[in-house]
This record gives sequence, structure tokens and C-alpha cells, in this order.
Amino acid sequence: VDRVVGHRGPAPFLPGVLTMYTHHPVNVTVEHAPRAAGSSTYGPRRIARVLLAMLLSHSPLPLRLVSGLGVVVAVGAFLLSAFYSVRALTVGVAVPGWTTVVVLVAFLQGVTLLLLGLLGEYLARLMFQMPNAPYHVVEAIDG
Repeated sequence: VDRVVGHRGPAPFLPGVLTMYTHHPVNVTVEHAPRAAGSSTYGPRRIARVLLAMLLSHSPLPLRLVSGLGVVVAVGAFLLSAFYSVRALTVGVAVPGWTTVVVLVAFLQGVTLLLLGLLGEYLARLMFQMPNAPYHVVEAIDG
């Protein structure tokens, strides 16, 4: 309990925090009573924001996907350059310089995505290790 309360993460999503600090999780059946008054204030936009925070705050997967996309785009640009080079030597070129511009732009975009993903991964690791004040402080425990 102390580790969960003292968690210093960027977005305190309780199931994610519990997963980090629990070695042997178990399911507990809980009866949920209907809401006594009012209605939920969580609309589709707010739910989407919470979902996005859950995905981005507790997983480096999106950053790794961006890095992978960068590698795929860069390799695709390399293959595209090989295709257009062979085509230019065999068939000829309709517009001089077009091939060079397209291949360079695609390759540099791939490298940019790769570097952006690597930079994001580095920043995410720093963020997860950064010392912050805890979100909640328990003043007293009764009982």
C-alpha cells in the first residue's frame, strides 16, 4: 500500500500502478451498488482522454511503434530509390530531379520518425525515473 500511495508517475491510473507494484494479483468479486444520485459526467471526449492517458503514461509501446514506422519508411525509401534508379536506367526519366526529391524526402522523413521515437523513448525513461512529489498523501489511518 505504501508503494502505491508513494507512486510518482505522470498519470495516476490505479490499475496500471497496481500492476507495477503487485507480484501476485488476484481477482476479487465486488458488488457494485447503483449510483445513489445524479449521473456520470464522463462523456465520450473525457473517456477518450482518460484512455489516451492510460496508453501513453504506462507504456513505451507508442514510442516504439513510431520508431518502427520510421525504420519501415526509411527502408521503403531505400527500396523506392532502387526501383526508380533501375527504372531511370532502363526506361528513362519523365521529369528530371523528381525521383531524387521524392526519395530524399521519404528517406529523411523515415529517419526523422526513427529519431523522434528514440528521443521519446529516452524522455519516457527519464520521466518514469524522475523524482516527483506523490499525488496523494495519507495524513492518518483510522482503525
